[in-house]
Amino acid sequence: MVAHAQTVLARARLGNNTEDIETIRSGLYAGQIAIMDGYDVLGLPAMGHGHGGVHKLFDISRLVGLTGGPRGIAYAESERSFVFDDINIPNVLWFTDEVGTPKSPRLVTRLGDDPVAVEALNYIPRGSAFYPDRLAQVTFTTFFTETIDIMRLDGTVEAQIIPDDEIQAHGFGGFSFVGPNRLLIGTYDKLLYETDLSGHVVAGPIAVEGRPDSLEGVGSTVDGRIMAASYTEGKLRYFDHNLNRLPGADQDFKIGIGLSRPLGPGFDSDTGELLFKDEISSFPDILLFSVPQSLGSKTLVKNLADDGYDFSRLRPGMAYLPDEHRIAVPARNPGAMLLYDNAGVLEDNVDLSAFPTSPLVCDYLPSFAQFAIMFNGFAHFGQVSFVTRTGALVRTIDLRPLGVFFCSFAAFDPSDPSGGRLLVIDPFNDAIVVDLDGALLYRFEYRGPLNIPFGSFLVTSITSGPYAGAFATVQGDNSEVVIFTLP
Repeated sequence: MVAHAQTVLARARLGNNTEDIETIRSGLYAGQIAIMDGYDVLGLPAMGHGHGGVHKLFDISRLVGLTGGPRGIAYAESERSFVFDDINIPNVLWFTDEVGTPKSPRLVTRLGDDPVAVEALNYIPRGSAFYPDRLAQVTFTTFFTETIDIMRLDGTVEAQIIPDDEIQAHGFGGFSFVGPNRLLIGTYDKLLYETDLSGHVVAGPIAVEGRPDSLEGVGSTVDGRIMAASYTEGKLRYFDHNLNRLPGADQDFKIGIGLSRPLGPGFDSDTGELLFKDEISSFPDILLFSVPQSLGSKTLVKNLADDGYDFSRLRPGMAYLPDEHRIAVPARNPGAMLLYDNAGVLEDNVDLSAFPTSPLVCDYLPSFAQFAIMFNGFAHFGQVSFVTRTGALVRTIDLRPLGVFFCSFAAFDPSDPSGGRLLVIDPFNDAIVVDLDGALLYRFEYRGPLNIPFGSFLVTSITSGPYAGAFATVQGDNSEVVIFTLP
């Protein structure tokens, strides 16, 4: 059975996802900095300063074939076209006109082995003595050495630059040609380097202040100033040509409440607030936040690393136990369900170490006092295991015959004859609703109606407050929460 007409009640981007920046020297947006942030291409005046100049140029939701938010953006001035790439499809470039209307994608022909992933893009201007009117792209080889491929606009790679080992040790996602004989590189631990045209370090590292996240966007203005933007901060920082800071020229483009790629959501029925984990802003720590249904603020509940659980030990999902007034956070090494009170005090621990792998996605069924869990690993994806409050397996339902594999779910409607229903969200396929025996009740296409072009992962039911009876899900690459009702 196919259902239709789900309704969006609210949506908001909670934070930035800045992947790349590009200086536009000609055309419709001449004199602006294009910023690839989530699914949006933002514009800032290159010579501006302070907050208020940011505006949306267009979004990339019409680009067919992308698997998520692009990792690179370039503006090919000879064609008056924007160019994008996809980390999961390294040998394709996507083109649009100046207002985001898709053009035909182009295949990339490499010099050697195909990369396993790609990152930043940059256009080398027509007047350059170094490969004019070309694209440069950061790539990852099978041995996780990063290279910079120089290619024609038709996708034919003509040269490859391998930066020094000093830079490789940090890893880098930000790159730009800053001419006439310099390359600019931003590392994953927020260092700024300049190299010669062969990739040898000539300046840096310069440690960029602020949150300890990745320096994804780097570039230069027409007057020679250097710019850098990290993944989460929503701030364009300026330097002179010698890499001395120019803080008075900085520009803000902060989005939302400062939660980038939030994990969750869960829902606290006692406070009526959504729960999210932030694994980016204080990496490797993970912070637990509560967010009201207005999506306009956040409150720190707990730094989970204070209890010895950081990025290496925590899993994406989350649940709430209304009968115990506790937040459930899945963990690994060993597998467990950590139980926190609403003040962030770790009160209990459900031992799941007897299971062959750790819990990945979870919810809680108060009428049964059981957890619903999808365990990590290929052999367990698409299966929901019901586990008692003390950690004993009750039974497992297999959703793979329904076309579900990598999924998340939210329990609701305990009045169903089976004891409840599950809304199952698959980022690659339709959503489905099943009963607790795994019987399909109906399925629906959700990405178009909810304007979630690349799907979502993790969902929760809202059981109190203004949106009681609705659901919330998150688009990670766009840090966007969507609150919606079922068909």
